[in-house]
Amino acid sequence: MKKLITLLVVLLFGVMFLSSCKKDESVSSINTTNSDTTDIPTSTSIEEIESSVLKEEITCELDFTKGSAKVVNLTFNEEDFLKGNDEVNHNIGLLSLLISSYSGYKMSTLNIFNKLNVKSLYISNTYDVSPKTNSVAYAIGLKKCVNFDLVIVSIRGHNYLMEWADNFRMGTEGDHTGFSNQAKKIKAKLLSLLKDLDNPKILITGYSRGGGIANCLSYYLSLDNNIDVSNNLYCYTFEAPAPICADEPVPVKGVYNYINSADIVAKLPPSEYGFTRCGQMIELYNTNIDSIIKTNLYRTYSIEKLSNSHNEFKTDIDVANYFIESLISYNENKDISVTTREEFSLRYEKPIEYCIKTALGLSLLTLSNVLVDVKNNDNFIYEMLSEYDKLYLYFKSLLDDNNVSYNDDELKENINKLISFVTGPGSKILSIIKEESSIGSRLIDMHRPEITYALLIELMN
Repeated sequence: MKKLITLLVVLLFGVMFLSSCKKDESVSSINTTNSDTTDIPTSTSIEEIESSVLKEEITCELDFTKGSAKVVNLTFNEEDFLKGNDEVNHNIGLLSLLISSYSGYKMSTLNIFNKLNVKSLYISNTYDVSPKTNSVAYAIGLKKCVNFDLVIVSIRGHNYLMEWADNFRMGTEGDHTGFSNQAKKIKAKLLSLLKDLDNPKILITGYSRGGGIANCLSYYLSLDNNIDVSNNLYCYTFEAPAPICADEPVPVKGVYNYINSADIVAKLPPSEYGFTRCGQMIELYNTNIDSIIKTNLYRTYSIEKLSNSHNEFKTDIDVANYFIESLISYNENKDISVTTREEFSLRYEKPIEYCIKTALGLSLLTLSNVLVDVKNNDNFIYEMLSEYDKLYLYFKSLLDDNNVSYNDDELKENINKLISFVTGPGSKILSIIKEESSIGSRLIDMHRPEITYALLIELMN
């Protein structure tokens, strides 16, 4: 099921990860279940060097989306923050990746806060209910250090289901509508908590969707004349989509975005649509990525090999660039093209939201049965996405079998628009996936959090 959903999302302008199915068939973040995080053995030792700087040795287990987990040791060192926020600090980066990897669930978030000796100030109630198409889950905590207080903002970047629709809700003008709306919610709550604190340092972090919202939040904080965060802001994001409407990256002190340029999510929404991020970009991709993965994860970890049957694909970055360029350059039928932001928003935002909401109304058993169909037919995805009648009838049968109510005319209309997108702007991508599915699979792998971890460790070494 994971391959079906993810390849669909690639064609719909994103590779976001759904973690509602069992681990091996879905894409979860570094910690996938509450039980995984609450049972993790941990050791934390605290040392005050000459009674002036706090250090903590922390042991955590990172649960990868493929294969076994890995024990990671890191040090929380107050000195990293005392150095200031003028330059990127990879120690803070690793700490931030760890925090964001636990953000998918309330219990795992509280668990990582506990490991870091962070007092929870606020946990959004959206962790306690099923995600909606316009919701966001986040946590705000306080860590007492020797020389300062540290406020930590962790924003959920996986296990968000219906929020998928929000990722595609970019609007026709201004900042990305979905990310912007959520960032403003968090900003209001954060400012209310900061009133009771004495000029604390602020660490904001998020992965994927969470990273896009974190970047937008940091941008809005920098614009607020009622608070000066210029010397106290530390925002570290990972594989974040671009949320800000501007011609070029917006300089904001203390904001660092770790980007794997082979990850299609990091290229969305396209810069051609007028989107960017604030802060500095830190490139993670390395042409030796396959050996790096085995060295920094474990020897048996593997991903699909880079295809050698397409001369235009010299590196993984070439693949990601091709996917984006083929979508936005399509102009054979102006009625279905997505060459501009307005075209995509007006033509496909609502159909995408409809399909996501409707699909997620199906049971896990049904989704598992879809997976069986995919496994039993190598051309299943291609056939379903190529012909309106096949996809409509298949979708309709799934809804009927699950007793999901729907309006048939509305279903037909939205399926038709989806097919027009896939067979139009997405036609070249669909053709490549049919010809060589490993290309799509490797592209999916580029967004896995453990790949980000392996590349970050290499950067630190």
